[in-house]
Amino acid sequence: MSKQASFSLVAAFSTSPFGGNPAAVIFLDPKNTPEDTLAGIARNVNQPMTAFISPSQLSPENDTIAVYDIRYFAANGVEVSLCGHATLAAAKVLFSQTGMASISVLQFHTHMEGVVAAKRIEDGRVEIEFPTGTTTELSDQEKSRITPLISKAFGWEVVINYLGASGPPYEHALLIELEEKENLAECKVDAEAFRDTGYIINAVTTASSSVDETFVSRMFSPTMIPGGEDPVCGSAHCVITPYWYQKKGIASGKSIKAKQVSARGGDLLLTWDEAAKSIKLVGESTVIAVGDLYF
Repeated sequence: MSKQASFSLVAAFSTSPFGGNPAAVIFLDPKNTPEDTLAGIARNVNQPMTAFISPSQLSPENDTIAVYDIRYFAANGVEVSLCGHATLAAAKVLFSQTGMASISVLQFHTHMEGVVAAKRIEDGRVEIEFPTGTTTELSDQEKSRITPLISKAFGWEVVINYLGASGPPYEHALLIELEEKENLAECKVDAEAFRDTGYIINAVTTASSSVDETFVSRMFSPTMIPGGEDPVCGSAHCVITPYWYQKKGIASGKSIKAKQVSARGGDLLLTWDEAAKSIKLVGESTVIAVGDLYF
């Protein structure tokens, strides 16, 4: 006999169903469901990320907080420790449920990284708070190895201002700053070229001359994402944002705007707290579909 679970498909970091980053949010107990089942479902739904959350609340600390277990699986069935856009999508679905009007904070108990919080703010937006990762500039030897791969990805010798590797919990992330004149939004990028960098997250960023945002970015992960490019990556912004705060001398605690300039695109409001080593990401999300799945 097949089992059943309800799901929602959400475009995170966008008000458009054709923008942002899609995530499936599935109400299926992540602690008491076999891992191979969770992985199989994630492969079947084939979204950039699938978040499995407990169907009912755990014991809350007070009547304005709701507590859930959560686990994240990529489209290839591999579990990841944290995912910003899937957390935002899960919060959107939960805050929209009947009976949640009095709830202002969601606490998600992750499988690998402790508790992450999502807060309801004005205009239907959600704020999530994640740990940050600061980068260390690569050695000359590593730069020499990786630079040709970046040029191969873009199809010409791009001007690279910085190459750095992030520390925990994003030690699998590479940060690449290009000159703004490279026009990141218009570039046709061969994402497969990033497969050989040795990093799961390859975050490419430039400054922005627009008054609407401080920086723009794209993120490539051919080992994890169908097509190789992540439309909007919250985790990448946890690495990119401290870099720009430090480079531009932005005061810790001041909010800035950023845009991920993938084909789908997404908008983020970001606040870095240097002392707390955390970043708050604010975004809107759009529910695309709801239904039931069988497995």
